[in-house]
Amino acid sequence: MGVLISHQLTRQLATVRKPGEISWLLPDGKVIVTLAYKKKDGVIIPQYIDTILISVQHLPGIDIKILNIVKNHFNFKPQKMIDQLKLQRPIYHATSCYGHFGRKEFS
Repeated sequence: MGVLISHQLTRQLATVRKPGEISWLLPDGKVIVTLAYKKKDGVIIPQYIDTILISVQHLPGIDIKILNIVKNHFNFKPQKMIDQLKLQRPIYHATSCYGHFGRKEFS
């Protein structure tokens, strides 16, 4: 889930960089998303986003005015991020676990 969120955020960085909306933003950006998990009945369930780190390469000479532009393009309030990134939609599929693809006889 953290990887999906970080990919969506990096996609948004590219979306505002390519047409020049943020002229000082250069192509080499990275996003790290850290989630908190809870184990329930042997299943690990994501609980909440703990940390989001966005690092971008930029032109020299950025000032406060330009940093305010970033605040206008990215809403970092938790509920807004959940809504914008559609984090409440179901995205999970049965996957391989110890080579048995979730078959109940091996649980």
